[in-house]
Amino acid sequence: MFKKTRLRLTLMTSAIVFALFVLTSTILYFFMQEQLYSQFDASVLGAIRPVMRVMQMNNNPARPPTFPQNDPNRNNPFHMPTTFLLFDAKGHLLYKPAYFTAAEIATLRAAWDRTTATTVSLSGQYFRVQTVTLTTAPMMGNPETFTIEAVRNVDQVVQSLNELLHLLVILTLLSAIGSILIGFVLASRALVPIERSWERQRQFVADASHELRTPIMAVQTRTELLLHHPEQTIEEASPRILAMYKELRRASRLLEDLLTLSRVDSNSQQIVKQEIDVAAALREVADMVQPLCEQKGLQLLLHAPDSLMHAVDEARFSQMLFIFVDNAMKYNREGGKIIITLVHHKRLELMIEDTGIGIEESEIPRIFDRFYRADKARSHEGTGLGLSIAKFIIDAHEATVRVKSAVGIGTNITISFP
Repeated sequence: MFKKTRLRLTLMTSAIVFALFVLTSTILYFFMQEQLYSQFDASVLGAIRPVMRVMQMNNNPARPPTFPQNDPNRNNPFHMPTTFLLFDAKGHLLYKPAYFTAAEIATLRAAWDRTTATTVSLSGQYFRVQTVTLTTAPMMGNPETFTIEAVRNVDQVVQSLNELLHLLVILTLLSAIGSILIGFVLASRALVPIERSWERQRQFVADASHELRTPIMAVQTRTELLLHHPEQTIEEASPRILAMYKELRRASRLLEDLLTLSRVDSNSQQIVKQEIDVAAALREVADMVQPLCEQKGLQLLLHAPDSLMHAVDEARFSQMLFIFVDNAMKYNREGGKIIITLVHHKRLELMIEDTGIGIEESEIPRIFDRFYRADKARSHEGTGLGLSIAKFIIDAHEATVRVKSAVGIGTNITISFP
């Protein structure tokens, strides 16, 4: 059932991881490009400034200024001097280096009016072109506007960026495989709690159906027996009617517990804490179960202070206490004891101890599972949901529970409230 879900989740996660890697690589490439060119352009501007000073000192507008004859030396890209082209306000070329061909000059001429630095390719090599506009004020004549175009070989920067690009492409291809593996691992981990929840839900429905089938079948069987003997009076059929009544009560309790757990699963079961006298609440539960203990020949002992205030949900606290005491009564032996102790040191601690049949140590971790019974001898008692409800109440109060038990000796349950 989860194969298609795992596949879709894997593909979606892989696509997200791969997209993030591509985005990161793209940002890294353009960041490095911006940093390298920014530093390079700053050095080119530094080379232009002396030329601008020369032009500003030129007081003869009829004679163009003299530029330094810098050979770009394209055979040695690690030595990158700056050379210059000069344009007037109308774009006429006033000065050009002798070592550029006519085709290269035409390419450079096309960039004379650009306001930002640009990279051009000349005869298989790359050059950075940057333009600066300068207005001179000669002593004689009108001010003139010139455009200085600085040209410097940028092969080293382009080569570095190409190597970075190739590396990022290779890493991107490898990341596609890595993304699939990461997506599969993340999808598998994400589905673990869902699969567990689904399995618990499936088991819960199966167990609930089984538990409900038993009382329904019992009532149906006894009803059929009554129908086969219409001549019997109510008094004569009372054993069967009593048995039907017990089964219906059991089914009613089961449905009530199922409703409680469904509210727990949907987070609609709220816990409202308030300061109450927990010692008084404990005595109320003890008074309620005392007649049942006497009926079963059990001794109920209560050790608690006269009054002890603590913040709990009163109804849920009493329900939890009744569940544990009820279990202690069901699985105790005749003449046994149930001891309830309430103390408060740093935390409020409630202990319920019995001298019953006990629980195998290996079964203790599972006693709070729904419909779980540690002993087949217990299968006829209760709904199998009481301890699950009690565990919810404990967790909702952010309390902890410790269970100690020995077969044939008894069980001790300690609940510690913050």
